[in-house]
Amino acid sequence: MPLKWKSGSPVSWKFPMPVLKTSRSSPLSPAYISLVEDDDAHMKVALGYGDMGISAHLQASKTGNTRFFTSNTHSSVVLQGFDQLRIEGLLCDVTLVAGDGDEAFPVHRAMMASSSDYFKAMFTGGMKEQDLMCIKLHGVNRIGLKKIIDFIYTAKLSLNMENLQDTLEAASFLQILPVLDFCKVFLISGVSLDNCVEFQLIRSLLSFFSNLSFHPQATVECYNPRTNEWTYVAKMNEPHYGHAGTVYGGYMYISGGITHDTFQKELMCFDPDADKWTHKAPMTTVRGLHCMCTVGDRLYVIGGNHFRGTSDYDDVLSCEYYSPALDLWTPIAAMLRGQSDVGVAVFENKIYVVGGYSWNNRCMVEIVQKYDPEKDEWHKVFDLPESLGGIRACTLTVFPPEDISGSPSRESPLSAP
Repeated sequence: MPLKWKSGSPVSWKFPMPVLKTSRSSPLSPAYISLVEDDDAHMKVALGYGDMGISAHLQASKTGNTRFFTSNTHSSVVLQGFDQLRIEGLLCDVTLVAGDGDEAFPVHRAMMASSSDYFKAMFTGGMKEQDLMCIKLHGVNRIGLKKIIDFIYTAKLSLNMENLQDTLEAASFLQILPVLDFCKVFLISGVSLDNCVEFQLIRSLLSFFSNLSFHPQATVECYNPRTNEWTYVAKMNEPHYGHAGTVYGGYMYISGGITHDTFQKELMCFDPDADKWTHKAPMTTVRGLHCMCTVGDRLYVIGGNHFRGTSDYDDVLSCEYYSPALDLWTPIAAMLRGQSDVGVAVFENKIYVVGGYSWNNRCMVEIVQKYDPEKDEWHKVFDLPESLGGIRACTLTVFPPEDISGSPSRESPLSAP
């Protein structure tokens, strides 16, 4: 006889049911049946066999019965299998090396990418490491890297005060969220009068890394050099990263960047007196990890990168400047070579772009390029002693001591035409 419900929504009942014994000496755990009526009046019967690591449900319909089984142990068996392959060095397709040593850790790209957004981006985002067989990770040390790899392959982690900070820094750098949670639990449960000072230092570090790397916020802070204090100001509409900024006329301008994994071309203006953000005319090109600077009454946007297709990255060579008085963007000469995540500085009304990363060439670069706004021309100035990425630059005027006169000097490469 079909079940009848008084309400329109499905109802679920669960009750214990005896299960037949098998040839084993001990009986199976009690199973549970769940009866659910769907909109089409089909009946589902769910059986859970805890001791066997199996759950199943039977779906009855007018066309017959279909039984669905789920293994509760399969995932752990697969994990153990991958760990055994790693231990035996089988099917490993990349070797990781920590920044502080030479010890090699053979791993499987698929395992690392499935456990970490950092490795997923490294192995699928078109970066140069995608094709390397050995990768040096300068952001982690040997102890932290080993802890992270062991966790990925075993789902287990051992923590003590000697390895806590190394593990914490590696988990933050490689974006392994469960390990950060374990560190938090360890800190909360292990603090005592004897170690409270040491715990407080590491707990502060944990809070900083956790908020910075995994909980993006739209908050904005303002620093007052007179009082040496930071204060919160009006939030942005959405959290950004990879954006660039500059100042003009007492206002702060923020352009581009990445929001929700999408490159942007918006321009935002912050008025500190009104404590308010406003939208301005957007750039003509989406870009992130670019740079901005102000020369005269123009706000220049230079370089960066964006998506080419759906998963690869491409250098943005095009550049443009914004006129605040007109709320208008104007294109300028393109760069000679792509540069992202660079240092930028203005010297004698010329713009210097230093180092960075070229996505087209999949490498950090050593080039220093100069843009002349009057001639609308780019020139290569010189090469740095080594390739550098993620650097920042500024202009600093240094006056020699008054008691030094007639000292020998070298011609600056910045004075070259």
